[in-house]
Amino acid sequence: MSAHILVVDDDRIILESLAEFLRLEGYEVETADGRRLPAARRGVDLRRDLVLLSCDGADGEWPALPFLDPDSLRPGQAALSWSATFGPPGTAAPFYGIVSGLHRQQDSVQTDAPFLHATAGGPLTDLDGRGIGFFTQLYGEENVQSGVAFAIPWPSLAETLPALRRGEEIGVPYLGIALAPGTIEERGVLVLQVAAGGPAAAAGVEEADRILSCGGRAVNNRIQMVAFIQDRLPGARIVLEVEKARTGETVRLGVTLARRPRTRE
Repeated sequence: MSAHILVVDDDRIILESLAEFLRLEGYEVETADGRRLPAARRGVDLRRDLVLLSCDGADGEWPALPFLDPDSLRPGQAALSWSATFGPPGTAAPFYGIVSGLHRQQDSVQTDAPFLHATAGGPLTDLDGRGIGFFTQLYGEENVQSGVAFAIPWPSLAETLPALRRGEEIGVPYLGIALAPGTIEERGVLVLQVAAGGPAAAAGVEEADRILSCGGRAVNNRIQMVAFIQDRLPGARIVLEVEKARTGETVRLGVTLARRPRTRE
């Protein structure tokens, strides 16, 4: 199987890691000039479905993608997604769209630029070819365009690169609660269920409690809460402001995020 890759420095590559990629024993990278080079897996970021590979035996320097200053991004700005073609190896075709929104899921960039399975792992760029982010999420059915896709911005990727270069596996943060959907008008997020033995249970969170803020940031719906948690690492310490269902009092509870347990395949 294959995926797009994104060169971020002289010899390292980021690609989208589907479950099948994690099961593979060996990797091979095909360059624009048709060469096939062996690659070694370094680290894995399970939160964002990413694998870091290295081609240490590659000759010469590889052109790395320049990245746009994220503070210069504005909704409505033109953007390009890139997809593999049926042409020669290493060729890709751009597809036009715009930046639809900023700071969405996991602080990602939302775009309506076409995003298909063949685009996964590739960059979202501006019209000058400067990287905006890294495609990982599509809203809707696979290969059915909904006009909603998400790219992880470069600063978020750069934060985890040192750990990935060291060969670490970054797990998914886990709080151990189920939340009601809620609406933007509501105050806080209602806790529907608390996993026994989970971080939230250990901190004293109970069913029917209402979480008002997370890390000092007010939360009014499940999306806001999940986005805050997913942007942290397992082991991170956060403080929840909770309205207790039994007494009505508001308390502050310290919670240490765990790593989400692996599910059986």
